[in-house]
Amino acid sequence: MKSVLKASLLYTFCIIICISCSKKNEQAIPENKCDYLKSWAFLDYAGKPVNISYFTYDNNGKVTSMKGEGLIKTTFQYNKNTIIVDAVEFDGSQSKSTYSLDGNGYITSNSQYNYNCRYDSQGYLIAFDRPSTSPNGGISYTTFRFSYKDGNLVKITAPEPYYSGQVSDITYQDKPAQSCSGLNSSLFLTGFLGPKEAILAHGGYFGKTSRNLVKEVTFSSNGYPTQILHNYDSKGRVISTNSVVYTYECD
Repeated sequence: MKSVLKASLLYTFCIIICISCSKKNEQAIPENKCDYLKSWAFLDYAGKPVNISYFTYDNNGKVTSMKGEGLIKTTFQYNKNTIIVDAVEFDGSQSKSTYSLDGNGYITSNSQYNYNCRYDSQGYLIAFDRPSTSPNGGISYTTFRFSYKDGNLVKITAPEPYYSGQVSDITYQDKPAQSCSGLNSSLFLTGFLGPKEAILAHGGYFGKTSRNLVKEVTFSSNGYPTQILHNYDSKGRVISTNSVVYTYECD
């Protein structure tokens, strides 16, 4: 009887641990490897694909490299407490950023840009302290705050004065999200994150990702909504939006 009780308690303990771990670093990575992005390319004003990038992945579906045209290449190294991103730009210049992670696997700071991130108890990004250089050479911080509804990021706000193009409202479709390695995420479509960090957001490193597909983004600079147009393949995967085209590992 004691052995049965011990086995039962051990099983229960393992279940609790598994559930606890599953709450950490929730990701938008597709389960089917055929749905991994093979490439993305931005569209110029004539609708022609430019700046195409190709991806490689590790066994967990995390992006390990993004190879662009010429010398352009970015690599991602995932460690227990940090992520190291090495980038080579088109002119051969190099940069390196180290992202520090908290106990839940969320990014809290960046060595290159010196910003800070904070999350709520549910794992949502709620505050982002972005540094800027003042006229006297000092460093000041602007805190962006994030609001959510039904599991979706719906508003990014910052105190005035600030360039209002970064302050936005987001609405969603009823369809489930397709992050497209981050470029179709709310944090990228609002201009808040660039492509490299959008990839990390896609991996769950900036907290929980939005549940649904973005419909419109409204910037406070003009008050007019920008509709995000999605085109799909026969499998229902997003293959293009207003400004990006995508290909997948399997047709």
